Amino acid sequence: MCAGLPPQHHGWMRLWQEGESCGDCETERCPLAPPGCPAGRVRDRCDCCEQCGNAEGQPCDPDGAQDFYGRCGEGLYCKTIPRRKCPKGQFQADPEPRCVSPRITRAPRDLINYTGNDIVFGCEVTSYPLPILSWRKKGSDNFLPGDDPHISVQARGGPQPYTISTWIQIHGLHLSDAGIYTCTSHNALGEASASARLIVLRDAKEGVTGCHLSEGDDYYDSSGEQ
Repeated sequence: MCAGLPPQHHGWMRLWQEGESCGDCETERCPLAPPGCPAGRVRDRCDCCEQCGNAEGQPCDPDGAQDFYGRCGEGLYCKTIPRRKCPKGQFQADPEPRCVSPRITRAPRDLINYTGNDIVFGCEVTSYPLPILSWRKKGSDNFLPGDDPHISVQARGGPQPYTISTWIQIHGLHLSDAGIYTCTSHNALGEASASARLIVLRDAKEGVTGCHLSEGDDYYDSSGEQ
């Protein structure tokens, strides 16, 4: 940039020139966002001009009331990180909000099924840099699948940039598999999690896919009680 202005400050310059009111969106007056934005493109506060989103760790505008630092890019959100204590006698300024991750973009859904059937919980996480993913069942400190041969966990990249999809599959359901399963994602700057409940019906019924629970069916909930 000839003027030396960071791409994320274009929205601020536009507001400064036109006043605080957004007015009508005139896209022909928008500066061109540079190609190859590492964190993707976002719209400015007026939801008009495209600009490069701020990457992981960069300052950001948390409430949308101003457009000075800019908005966080794909899979990031603006958060104030608590400051660490300084040695005695040293001064530390108040921390600025920064773009952090990860974020659960698709959470697992509650499932109901019969013993002997197979189920899959899916979870999608967007984060930059890429996070570490894990699954746990409520009431246990062990990561899944552990040494359980009828449980498997898989993960792969995509479909969007900085996105990882993970799923846990339980083969041949047992009554003891009922419970709450949690997908957890974390990196150096944050952690996110999402949970879903699995209800296991007492008796397998031929031709039933387990998509709903009929009145009168016996089942076990997450506590193992009928």
